[in-house]
Amino acid sequence: MQIHGIGYHYHHDSTFRIDRPQGTGDYLLLLTFTPTVFCIKGVTTIQKNPCVILFNKNSPQHYRADQKPYCNDFLHFDFDSKTELSYVSSIITFDTIYEIPSIELLSRQIRELSFEHLSANKKKEESKQLILKLLFLKIEEQLSSIANNTPYSSYYHELLSLRSYIYNTVEQRHTVEELAGKLDLSPSYFHTLYKKTFHVSCIQDVINSKLEFAKYHLDQTNYSVKEIATLCGYENDVHFLRQFKKYTGYTPKQYRLRLSSQK
Repeated sequence: MQIHGIGYHYHHDSTFRIDRPQGTGDYLLLLTFTPTVFCIKGVTTIQKNPCVILFNKNSPQHYRADQKPYCNDFLHFDFDSKTELSYVSSIITFDTIYEIPSIELLSRQIRELSFEHLSANKKKEESKQLILKLLFLKIEEQLSSIANNTPYSSYYHELLSLRSYIYNTVEQRHTVEELAGKLDLSPSYFHTLYKKTFHVSCIQDVINSKLEFAKYHLDQTNYSVKEIATLCGYENDVHFLRQFKKYTGYTPKQYRLRLSSQK
């Protein structure tokens, strides 16, 4: 794909308006963050929620701010081959508005693409192609979740950040109450939201984080089982031994010997 123009979090006043009856001669991917008035195929729609739309080549482009300050991301581009066109058109229908609950997941790729586009990196063309592919993969992921009636929660970014925190603080003894408090949510609602988002309960994920960390050290270090138990935040190695065997089917020592025999 060839990038002709890109903008990340462009801000405009309430009079912002785009009227391009003949389009721009290329494809336009538009992400909106503020209320937007669209006129698509003669039909005017006021889109209050964040959305994404991919304008087809030469399609009329009519949209404007809805009487408030306006913010969007945009990407003007063209395809290098029919294969690329076929791939993208299999993901998203042209000239169609899609509400996206987690628009920032897509915007993050636009930001990275913008930085790379402006960089002096000698490999920036290759990098841009990889980011473009990731962008459309993320669009496909989002649209599939909506089609399956399982859209990402509005807390998705916070939950993902919290999950990363859990996996990077295995030495701590996290509780649902403590983790829910970081998002200012009730423990019961947080528990439901976490499981719905990641398909695993929060407490089970805390255990999983410790077990994955333990497996790494059993494989890659010479730390004793007791030392690994301490690194994983267990009060004693007996509790660690029981939990490790419960979820892996092996004691830590058996797990380490099994890995050694496979090398």
